[in-house]
Amino acid sequence: EHEKICQLFADPLMGMSRQELGDFLERWPLGGIPFRAALFGNEEAQEILTELQEKARIPYLVAGNCESGPNGALPGGTLVASGAQVRASRDVRFAYEVGRITGAETSAVGYNWSFGPVGDILMNWRNSLINTRAYGNDADFVSECVENYNKGCMEYGVVPCLKHFPGDGWEERDQHLTISNNGLSCEEWDETFGRIYRKSIENGVLSIMAAHFTLPAYQRRLNPQLEEKDMQPACLSPELIEGLLRKQLGFNGLVVTDQTKMMGYYGMSRLKAVPRSIACGCDMVLGVNDMEEDYEAMKAGIRYGVITRERLQDALYRILGCKAAVGLHRKKAEGGFARKKEELGVIGCKEHQAIAREAAKKAITLVKNTRSQIPLSPQ
Repeated sequence: EHEKICQLFADPLMGMSRQELGDFLERWPLGGIPFRAALFGNEEAQEILTELQEKARIPYLVAGNCESGPNGALPGGTLVASGAQVRASRDVRFAYEVGRITGAETSAVGYNWSFGPVGDILMNWRNSLINTRAYGNDADFVSECVENYNKGCMEYGVVPCLKHFPGDGWEERDQHLTISNNGLSCEEWDETFGRIYRKSIENGVLSIMAAHFTLPAYQRRLNPQLEEKDMQPACLSPELIEGLLRKQLGFNGLVVTDQTKMMGYYGMSRLKAVPRSIACGCDMVLGVNDMEEDYEAMKAGIRYGVITRERLQDALYRILGCKAAVGLHRKKAEGGFARKKEELGVIGCKEHQAIAREAAKKAITLVKNTRSQIPLSPQ
């Protein structure tokens, strides 16, 4: 049971030395590590990840936050293009290149999971969280970008993680600071965010990130008895994960919560929330506050039936299934985790920098200066 509970967690393990990382994971064999190569440098990070994977009984999902390119995970990684740049260029090819270059550079170090693409829609100009991260306000264009990113990433065996379900961009609150909301009607959601997720699921996306957002219209439709005071964000909502994402949209892959150290996660005490995230249909909890406390909270959730044995087994199958989909079990059996130092030459290489420059050039947007406001001045 110890190993099963540990698989349900992913954590960046910040501030640990190489030795401490090994010791910690020997005691707590987590399912995933959102790794920060910048803390060690790419060469040592490559060595560390090889060492950790070779020692592990079950290989880790190693993630980077690579929305705009591998610069989100690696020192010297190429910043290919932000979502806003891709939208400004009007060319979905650059979304493909963000995914492809992310796959090429991060896999050279030992990554196999990317927290991207962003499937959000910028519907509110006051939203400061995804205003440059989203691929704009056109659901069809966003969807094409998402699919292109996914395709590029998977060419290198790096699993994309589509985020932030059920969708950011409708309002301006920041889920890092408070529970946020998507106030669309069911019909409006189906025609916008729903189309993005449906298409990605049909095309076989392997993982989706559940955010700290409510979607009241669908939560009420799927559970008419649900009172407003009991409405929880997606990462804690059976209506949104089991009801909408699993049953209605047919997603059969891995669902990971967004970072649970964000304040948007705390609609209840953490001790209750940690097991409830798994109980509501998520398979992995991102972010550990205190390993012993979170572990005991999950263990108590299993003991007292908050998490049924069937739900636990289901979550574990999805985690292992995601790992198997990119061949981590074969690499483990064949000793295939070791990477060559020469492979690191792809990081920030001339070809990738040339593509980034092209994206930047095509993203330049001309505007009319009809009110003589440019150049901007403090006045």
